[in-house]
Amino acid sequence: MKNNTKIYNRFKGFTLEDCDCRYCLYYGGRRKGKVNCLADECVCAEEIRQAKGTLSQRKEFLMFYQLYNIHLLNGEVIQSAEDYDLPAEKGLVGMFERMKETDILTVNDLLLGSAYIPKRSIVYIATGDVVEGHKYGSKN
Repeated sequence: MKNNTKIYNRFKGFTLEDCDCRYCLYYGGRRKGKVNCLADECVCAEEIRQAKGTLSQRKEFLMFYQLYNIHLLNGEVIQSAEDYDLPAEKGLVGMFERMKETDILTVNDLLLGSAYIPKRSIVYIATGDVVEGHKYGSKN
């Protein structure tokens, strides 16, 4: 290849899905729920070990977020996100349930700043998708 050739999607190693026994040259099928391997020992053991290591490294930096759509009286919808593993009583829904009618809900966003919403202006809160993202401050 020449010096100015750019390679997209460079190979970064095998995943656990790639190391499935069904794709192995020595796969002998299944019998009574067990995999029949035609080799004396697994020939993919090193790749499986590396794939497990990369998966655990990747999980350190990944986080899942629950998206919420806050529907207001004037028809606007404000989207908010919080950690998926956060217990419901400590999250947005729990905070909304504990609020008095005169309280103000504060929604913070790293990109858009803060939104201050009176509880009486909120019609309902709907859950949206669960999205995968990186932990705040991680370099990967």
